[in-house]
Amino acid sequence: MKKISNYLESFDQNLVPIVEPVLSHESFLENLESLQKGIKEITDLLISLGDTGFSYITKGKDIPEEEAFLAHQITYSWANQAKSYLILWRDVLFQHQKAHILFKEGKVKKEEINQLRQDSRSLLSSASQDLKAFIPLESQQVELKRNGISRQLRKWSKQENPWPAYQQQITKIPAQCERLVQDHQMLSEIADIYAEIKVHIDEALHKCKDDIDLSCSMIASCIETIEHSGDDSNEKKLTKIIQKLEEMDEGLSSTNYLNNLTDILEAKLTKIPDKKSIPVATEYGFIQLQELSFRKRTKQWLEAEILPLIYEVWELTDNFRNRTKMTGVNIRNRALLLQAEVQEGKNTEIEIPDIARPLHSFAVVSEKVDKNIAELRELVHTRLGKNFFVSEIYRLFDKFLPIPEQSAVSQLRLNQSKILENIQRWINRNVLVLYRFKRSVERDANLSISEKVVKYIENRKGDPNNNSYASIFLTKGYVGESFWVGRKDESAHIRSLIQNWQKGFRGAALVTGQRLSGKTLFGELVALRYFPKTTIRLIPGLPIEVNSRIMEGTHNLQEALNFIRKYAQNEQILIWIDDLELWWHPQTPLYKNVRHLNKFIDQYSTRYFFLVSIGNTLFSHLRKSHELKNVFQADINMDYMSSTDIEEAILIRHGATHKTLINAQGEEIAPREFQKLIRSVYRLSGGNIGETLNLWANSTEKVGEGLVSNNIKNKLIFPDLDNPDTYLLLGSILLQKRTNEYRLRKLFGPAFPERYLDILRRLISVGILIRQPDEWLEINELVVNDLGVLMSNKNYLKYKQR
Repeated sequence: MKKISNYLESFDQNLVPIVEPVLSHESFLENLESLQKGIKEITDLLISLGDTGFSYITKGKDIPEEEAFLAHQITYSWANQAKSYLILWRDVLFQHQKAHILFKEGKVKKEEINQLRQDSRSLLSSASQDLKAFIPLESQQVELKRNGISRQLRKWSKQENPWPAYQQQITKIPAQCERLVQDHQMLSEIADIYAEIKVHIDEALHKCKDDIDLSCSMIASCIETIEHSGDDSNEKKLTKIIQKLEEMDEGLSSTNYLNNLTDILEAKLTKIPDKKSIPVATEYGFIQLQELSFRKRTKQWLEAEILPLIYEVWELTDNFRNRTKMTGVNIRNRALLLQAEVQEGKNTEIEIPDIARPLHSFAVVSEKVDKNIAELRELVHTRLGKNFFVSEIYRLFDKFLPIPEQSAVSQLRLNQSKILENIQRWINRNVLVLYRFKRSVERDANLSISEKVVKYIENRKGDPNNNSYASIFLTKGYVGESFWVGRKDESAHIRSLIQNWQKGFRGAALVTGQRLSGKTLFGELVALRYFPKTTIRLIPGLPIEVNSRIMEGTHNLQEALNFIRKYAQNEQILIWIDDLELWWHPQTPLYKNVRHLNKFIDQYSTRYFFLVSIGNTLFSHLRKSHELKNVFQADINMDYMSSTDIEEAILIRHGATHKTLINAQGEEIAPREFQKLIRSVYRLSGGNIGETLNLWANSTEKVGEGLVSNNIKNKLIFPDLDNPDTYLLLGSILLQKRTNEYRLRKLFGPAFPERYLDILRRLISVGILIRQPDEWLEINELVVNDLGVLMSNKNYLKYKQR
């Protein structure tokens, strides 16, 4: 039997010539074809390799352990990587066909398309290398463990081989790509039809403008003829005037605007396909489809949003032309009567300028008509330019070609009772809400835990285009105390403690709370108000300066405190320790630092005032074991802030951004509506000031220069990770606030590489853990509080004070 390693080598060799030519063409259609062809060829290679591995396992006998392990790798773990690789190809294809539609409609530039092509090539190339390196890398990791291969084979032997399921899933992906290409062709044709419709609408509007201009030109010409008829006799003057007015009457022929345009629109609409299920997004490995009746929706939107405006333009144009014709006829009739009187020899006084007086009034009328038509044209162009694009199907949170309620209501039968209208509208709205909720629940039920976590984090992220607003809004201590509001009880409590300490009593206070609850800002405010020049901040690993004496950074709190005692013997100072959790080191455990701190407070708290912040979890952990209640006079908890204070905090910070908050109609938001938004964010955050500010900033989007809108998203529930080892690892990190692999290895011992290292990597990959630039690992701020509450509810730790 041929070695399976040879098949794998053949796959790696065949992959390169397939990937290299992809997206290397200037023509979009050629690139799309190369993607479709490439994914089909790669799928064939993947299926062949997977089938071979599966055959080795099910039919092979006396296979060497190395070959058996490789066959199992291909079918058990590599197959999932291969499926993800194909999904990436499919998603790249989708993004390119989407980009082409956007380009056709003028929403992206050629340079952006080229950049997308280059980035996609690089991404596919990198993903191909990752796929080729997956098996060697996994083999290396397994081999590092004692009896790794044998143990892994025994583990796999107890599981059902997943290859048949993977094979079925993989074979569907090229078909999905073929469908995407077909749908792109259809969308491209619809985009062309939409562009043609816009041209015909613009031509119809220009035709009206031309007709108005023609009428005005003829009026001016008539006035010129009437008022500047020279030294001719009255009879000749009247003859010239009559001829000119007759020319104007013939030149102002009526135009059937309605039939011309509607016939064209009907012909265009028949070319648009009717009901169709359209891919509009790719998310978490799935293609999101939207059911649309393009023809019906397009017709409804045009009839509701565009044609009424065009009818009004036609009416204005027709009225102006008809009034011009009627005025011309009246003047001509008067001129004919005068001419007859002159011919009959009657002594008739003729004031030629008076004949032109009715035409002069049209100068004012024409200006008004021109202005009205210009406004209507602008409104038509605005509506077409905002919504009438096929690419609008990709805006997932907005309805395609939305029809305002007033337009929809006007199309209801006039004899339908108001009560029935309201009932029907209520039913439709609530059925739609229930349907969307049901679809959302069904979709979420099929997601893995990792996918749910990623979805949760993505839901919490803010608008990247609004970074300037968020950075100012979330700035701590901006312009001294200008952002500080509320906390009256807490401020009064700490002031009382400091006053008593100044009288000679003990001075030591704990500031406790959840993450983002404002502990740091509160401590800094205390230092600023009461110890502006006599505060020593102890930060692990950073140098300490006391009266021009400098000590190198340390993680040993006893050394740091002794240094302060030595060089600040007769001074009343504040020792401010923010985040006691950070005073942990393999050589100096936290419990030792806490013990030394307690002892130092007992000895010197009448000389120094101690302010220490600590998270609820560690406070609960140390409360009994180290008697923190006896060491510190007060525990000032920061978990909750009143809605009134949070409202003031948001208003102050929003004002500092100098941005205008507008509603969906583009109008500046009213104070009552502003308060309603704040209350919604407050409820979602549970009264945590930092959570509230983050939610507000992340739900605020930039909509224009100096303009923002707030679109508060429903806060998703953080998924149950359903693994005690995962919770144990996260609980340890939550206690420490930040850590690294070295510290975790010291903490967990031999169990860390065996049980927890892979969990750690998975938590990093899904975004629960964030690796900071200094290599420290921390729990993502977007999830930390909800994760803490979840773990508290499951009795893994205590996260709430009340």
